[in-house]
Amino acid sequence: HLDRAVVESQMRRNPECRIIAPASILDSLDIPHESKIYLSDMERYSTGDCVITPVPVPHMEYHESSPHHSDFYGYILEYGGMRIFHGGDMVSEPELIERLREYSSFDYAFLPINGRDSERESRGIIGNMHPDEAVEFALEIHARTLVPTHFDMIAGNTGDLQAFRNAAEGRIGYIVPVPGKAIELNPF
Repeated sequence: HLDRAVVESQMRRNPECRIIAPASILDSLDIPHESKIYLSDMERYSTGDCVITPVPVPHMEYHESSPHHSDFYGYILEYGGMRIFHGGDMVSEPELIERLREYSSFDYAFLPINGRDSERESRGIIGNMHPDEAVEFALEIHARTLVPTHFDMIAGNTGDLQAFRNAAEGRIGYIVPVPGKAIELNPF
């Protein structure tokens, strides 16, 4: 969900900013080369007191633009005593769960719940996890709190928030984002 014009405009206003992203995205941006930080699978990047680790994730399947350089990443963020996994567009896959279990637990997991189906696929929309899959995935990686994403972003590609609540209730803590409102994240 990249808005190239916004990124390029922000870079002109903030020339010291650096963009950490997959090669497929960075190479499409008209920004100075020194502003680009190319991701490598599972390579940790530190910026100030934040550590970012890109994790290749399957968006129906894995895609690599070159060896060890995926096209789709989730991100592990370690900051302020917290560990957060943000999955972006993804589906669950056993290898990914095992890779994330190496971290023992997460304070928060941000996971898509808009699902996938043949009707969307016929319109060229690649799917994500269903609400119950997101809950199961969060439990498998030992997340304490699940934050659903991708449930109201794009008309015709929304998720079922009530199905998410039904799947999560009594099984895992959760925070449902509200547009325009900040979410306060605290370490456990």
